[in-house]
Amino acid sequence: MSKGSKIHKRFGLKLALAYRLRKTQKRIESKPFIQQLKMFGLLCKSNIPNKFEIYSLLRKQNYLMTSLGHLEFIALYYKDIIEWLESKEYQEQYLNTNHP
Repeated sequence: MSKGSKIHKRFGLKLALAYRLRKTQKRIESKPFIQQLKMFGLLCKSNIPNKFEIYSLLRKQNYLMTSLGHLEFIALYYKDIIEWLESKEYQEQYLNTNHP
């Protein structure tokens, strides 16, 4: 007997449907396309300067964020992050560790 069936038998249809919706929502939210849309939506709604540059930087690095706090942190240190990504040290370290 599945967990949803056990919940339905013990607590009723309403809680069984709520369980199924939570389970489906978690599965949908874990998909990269949905995370991209959430990240873009958060950036559009926020008052962060350089929001489209930050979005393109994160997409170029294949990094998805759905937390506004993390996006604000990146906006705060945007110039430092760009300098580090364009530095020789980062490129040498990245090439040595990720591209043998």
